[in-house]
Amino acid sequence: MRADLEGIAGFEKYSKEKDVLMLLKEIKQLMFCSDRVKYSLHALCNAHKRFNACEQGRTATPNEYLQQFTNFVDVITYAGGKVGTDQKTITMVATEMGLDHEKTAAENKLKINAEAKERYLAICFFLGADRQQYVRLLENTENNFLKGSNTHPKTVNAAHNLLLSYNQDPRNLIKVAGNINDGILLQLPQVNKKRKKIKIM
Repeated sequence: MRADLEGIAGFEKYSKEKDVLMLLKEIKQLMFCSDRVKYSLHALCNAHKRFNACEQGRTATPNEYLQQFTNFVDVITYAGGKVGTDQKTITMVATEMGLDHEKTAAENKLKINAEAKERYLAICFFLGADRQQYVRLLENTENNFLKGSNTHPKTVNAAHNLLLSYNQDPRNLIKVAGNINDGILLQLPQVNKKRKKIKIM
């Protein structure tokens, strides 16, 4: 990693000025993006790809997942990119706040953009949760929305706390058995507590 760090643009300047903050940012870029690309747009594209593919690992705790998620967001920001400020999200948030994003004051625009980013990151973090552990939580949230009740978390912190506090019923976990060539055997919970086995080829 030292050789990669010394090869980045600006390393000599950061080192000479003892700019610890910039050096730490470069280290994070290497650790969580593994990016040796010099062209900035290429690096930014790679950062977005890694963020979009970010999901909670089967054995990762909510805290470990949050740390990984945050690191990928930081890499995009450091590469000069933005997350969660799509026009659709901004318009939705502005409407909920009773404001017109195009006509409102600059101070309000900053608040709208910050809220839009947080809302988008919250849903990305929530949907990236391990489906084996949180399948019922995710499905119930989607079903509640279809019924007119939006229970999606609106902040990353709220989504993280939701995963931490969720009480899982072992009967609701998706169990996978069999070899790869044998297909997937799903054991689904039934009302009468009997399990029905479905083989998907």
